[in-house]
Amino acid sequence: MSGSYLMLRDTWIYQDLKQEAQKEIQQNYVKQQHHILFAIVKARFPRIETLIGQLIKDTNELELLQTLIIEIGTARLEKDARQSIARIAAAHTPG
Repeated sequence: MSGSYLMLRDTWIYQDLKQEAQKEIQQNYVKQQHHILFAIVKARFPRIETLIGQLIKDTNELELLQTLIIEIGTARLEKDARQSIARIAAAHTPG
């Protein structure tokens, strides 16, 4: 890397822009995970769409979204999906 680039990396504006870009990438990834989860739910268990919507409303927790994608995606029956949702909801309830 050139010396000019290295000096630029140490400036506050570079760091600020880098942080904003990372934040935007994270937000886009969360949106993608929401979309994937709802696509799976609509295709496999449309009756639990409202339940999922309530659970993930306004969430930015990637771990929660990814866990739900795996659990709902691998559930054999709607009953299994509902049990997974209840278990996950209990684990992610504050307090």
